[in-house]
Parts: sequence; structure tokens; C-alpha cells
Amino acid sequence: MGQTLLNIKTRNNLNFQIGLIDMPFGLDWKFFATPDRKTITPPITTEKLFDGGWSDIGVNFSGNSGKLNFNFYVVNGFGEDKGSPVNQIQDNNNAKTSGARIGFTPSKNLEAGISFMQGPYLDNNNSDLLSRTGFDFSYTSDRLQVKAEYIKGTEESPVKTKNSMATYLHLTKEISKKLYTAVRFGYYKEEKLKPEKRYTLALGKNFTDDTRCTAEYQIRRESPSVKNNLFSMQVVVSF
Repeated sequence: MGQTLLNIKTRNNLNFQIGLIDMPFGLDWKFFATPDRKTITPPITTEKLFDGGWSDIGVNFSGNSGKLNFNFYVVNGFGEDKGSPVNQIQDNNNAKTSGARIGFTPSKNLEAGISFMQGPYLDNNNSDLLSRTGFDFSYTSDRLQVKAEYIKGTEESPVKTKNSMATYLHLTKEISKKLYTAVRFGYYKEEKLKPEKRYTLALGKNFTDDTRCTAEYQIRRESPSVKNNLFSMQVVVSF
């Protein structure tokens, strides 16, 4: 959760937030905080379509009833940097961005969801819109987690409209109580350009409940071809 200024919960499973919020689109917003993410890098959907992670200022109304859960929100929305959408919390035009996610949990281990958001993002321009439509799936058991997302993006501008899509499949497997491995495949395609791919392998060890070390290697396939495969290590200490 972001730095929410006001969070009201009711007895009938309803929740109302005002302030800085990690936006509930798809699945990855639940793992923005470093202690919650089993890999070091985010999935390609977050990297390419949400500028590395979407937090925003506004209001969010959420709740659950039986097998359904929902989020409805109105926030400032994305801004721009030389015509490209960027994650910024201040408002750069006179309109807001609205969106929603609706999830369905047929069992305690399984969930599927659909998300949508739309709003202006260009400086002082309320007519050209940015939109995202996404579908997500997750399965969780005692030692296995499977996640997948597909997101389609559209960015209008006075010059042209940019269409793109991104998807990933992620598996996390506990090898023992303190050791786990994670693998992920990501795919991104912008209209009229060649696709980009990410192959990610991570190995993590939990030393205590609050301390973890992770090593990750990511193979990147981009066009034009560049040698930018990434190896990284991370130590996480939670307080």
C-alpha cells in the first residue's frame, strides 16, 4: 500500500482509501514493495506499460463479497516526459484517470481478474487518452505460485496513436523452508516494431523472517540487438 492518508474499513468488507495508493491494476501492484517481490526485477508488463510501477494520488473504493472482489478508483493519472507516459503523482492536466479491477476466486488457491484504466496523460491536454486493459490469473499452493498477466495499452497523441501489449508467465517454487527459485518469461510488442523478450531466473534464501538474499539473471532479447543481459544480487532486511 502507498502512503494512504485515510483508510476506512467497514464491517461488511468494504474499504475506502484516500491518499497515495499503489494502484490495483492486475497482479503486480501487490509486489511493488521489495520484501514482497521474489525476484529483483519487475515483470515486463510493469516495466513497459506502467513505467516500472504505478502509484498515484486519489481515492480507491474496494471490497469483496463471496467469490468476487473489486477496486474502483479515481486518481491524478500518468504524466508525460517528451510525449511518453511516466509515473508521477502530481496532476499535469485538468482531468482525472479512472479505472477498476474485478477479481473472481472460485477457490482459495485460484483467482482470475480483469482490469481497466483510462485518462489523459499529456501536459495540458484532456482529449488524448492513455488506456490499459488487462487480464490476470494466479494459483497459489503451499510451495508453488503461478502468475500470468496480459495487458494491452493505447496512447493517443496529436501526432499518432501508439498500440502495444505485454504479457508474462511467472512460477515460484519453494525448494525448502528457506530456499526458493523463481522463473519468468516476458514478452512485449509495440505496433510495427519487433518484439522484446525477457527470460528471468532467480534464486533466493530466507535467512530469517525479515532477512533475504536473492540472486537473479535476466536474458534480454531486444531489437536492435544489444548485449544487456543483467545479473544482480539483492539483500532485503525488513523492519
